[in-house]
Amino acid sequence: MVGSLPLIVIVDAGGDVRRSNQVNFSLPQFVDGLSINVGKSFGEVVKLGSSATSNSGDGTNYSISYRTGGFAGTIASETLDNTGSFSGALLNVPTASTTNKKKTSVTGLSYNISGMAKVSYTNAKSVIGTNAVKGNSFGVSVPLGAASVAFEAGNGDTKGGATTSKLKASQMILNYSLSKRTLTYFRQGSQTETTSAGTNGLKISTTAFGVMHSF
Repeated sequence: MVGSLPLIVIVDAGGDVRRSNQVNFSLPQFVDGLSINVGKSFGEVVKLGSSATSNSGDGTNYSISYRTGGFAGTIASETLDNTGSFSGALLNVPTASTTNKKKTSVTGLSYNISGMAKVSYTNAKSVIGTNAVKGNSFGVSVPLGAASVAFEAGNGDTKGGATTSKLKASQMILNYSLSKRTLTYFRQGSQTETTSAGTNGLKISTTAFGVMHSF
């Protein structure tokens, strides 16, 4: 996750991007390339300051995607009760609220340039009351036969209470296919956070490499 600000924005306090007890419905495709999905989730933890009639994680979501030729775009939104933002990779974040829902929105656009390269843009924002975390990223991926090289860079900001911070992140990804079902990868990512006063600087760097095999 380190190196991709939109991912940092959308995950929860436990680093989870999936929902418990969620029901999804995909609408029939009435336009070629257009997909619409709506969902409802039911949390399992009693909401702060509330009776057992409502739970943290109760929420709704939707996504709209469109694909034609080399272009692909998606907008998605989710509203959750009583859920905070991910704090493991950020110092200054909105916290769970008994009165305000967490609202997250994501926009993603990409274009494949005749198989030579794929460029992408992603914007994500998570809001709880007057506090928010926002992140943008631009990326490019280039196929090189059995290998591919990708780079992503982004910036954003976060406001929690009276404190604001500026965010920057980047990551490099190298993939190499050993066969149709086996892939080796190398990833290097970094993320920095600096408050408006220039204090509480946070810097995280991550290196990962491994092999993935599909059975």
